[in-house]
Formats: sequence, C-alpha cells, structure tokens
Amino acid sequence: MYLVFITLAMCVIYFILLALFPFFFTQKATPLQKKSLLPVAYIIAFSVLAYAASFSIADLELGNRVLHAFGGGFLGFLVCFLAARNSKIHINRFQFFMFSALVVLSLGIANELLEFLLQEYSGFLFAASTSIYDTWLDLASNVAGVIIAGVCLVPFHTRHYDVRYSRESYSERGELIPERQRPDKSEEESKGRDTDHRREKIRAQWNLAPEPERIT
Repeated sequence: MYLVFITLAMCVIYFILLALFPFFFTQKATPLQKKSLLPVAYIIAFSVLAYAASFSIADLELGNRVLHAFGGGFLGFLVCFLAARNSKIHINRFQFFMFSALVVLSLGIANELLEFLLQEYSGFLFAASTSIYDTWLDLASNVAGVIIAGVCLVPFHTRHYDVRYSRESYSERGELIPERQRPDKSEEESKGRDTDHRREKIRAQWNLAPEPERIT
C-alpha cells in the first residue's frame, strides 16, 4: 500500500515540477497539454518494474537497496526529466542535473522522515532493521540511483529555445542575451558589404581575377 502511495505521489510531483521548473529558472510556464499526461503512464510503468525487480531478489537487504535506488532515486530523476522536457524550459545539462538531483534527494529525505513517523506511531515496519544505519543505507541507495539516472538521462536533455527569439539571441552557452546587447543585423550586413567592397578593390589594384561568386 505504501508503494502505491509513492507512485501516486510521484505522479503528483510530476505536475508540480511542470510549474516549478519554469518558476525556478524565471521562464514562462507552458500550458498543460494532452501529451503532458503521457509521462504519467511512464512513471507508473517504471515504478511497477522497479518494485517487481526488487521483490524478485531473494536477499531482502539487497532487494531493499534496489528498491531505493531504482524505485526511489532513479524514478525521481526520471520524473524530473519528463517534467523538464514537457515544460520546455531553456536550461543546460548541468543546471538540469543539479536542480533535479537536489529535488530527488530532498524527496528521499522526506520519505525517510515519513517512514520514521509511521514506524514510531503506527508500528508499520518498512525493513527488518529499524536502526539509523538502515536509514543511511537508504539515502546512499537514493544517491546511487540519482547518479545512474544522471548518466542515462542527462545526455538526452535538450535545450528548448523560446520561439519568440532567434538562435542569434542566445550566447554560445545557451543563455538569452539581453535585447540591448544583441548584435544589430543591419550593422552586420553593412560590415559584410564593406568587407566585400574592400576585398574587390584590393584584387583590382593587383590585377587579380575577380573572386568567384559564392553559392549560398
């Protein structure tokens, strides 16, 4: 029952992150569309696979580690990846990884606190051991899941450029250049024409053949 709650919570967190990503990076939020609902099915499917894999392991301690690594850290990072992709935010891979890792690790700590409260006041046991050592192992497993997910998913994170601006409005680092600092196209074209005129003048002085016409 608790794992069902975790899966449903991940689905809710996905929708929260759809708004949180643009808000945190001060960008315009994308309206919710039908295709934004499809990742919910991915979240449910992956969580079921992660739970099934952990339960299939005979060693309960190892199964618990797999559960927290893939049903916790990896699943949480996947939720962040899907939310970032569908919110169409414009951030680089390093920003995406750091923000997602912080979110997932915070969720892992919140989960451990919830487990502690349930064990103390409801008598519900989540593992054979209730020592603080088990809690640290759970958090370490979450970190391992985040690292694995980062290696697998970060290379697929792509920047989404605002359609209101041209690609020239962004720096080489992918940051939006303030309007007053953007190059003026008319000035660039004028400089290009002046350069071509000087080049032809020099060729004429040295009696060189005209430069072949460029094919664009």
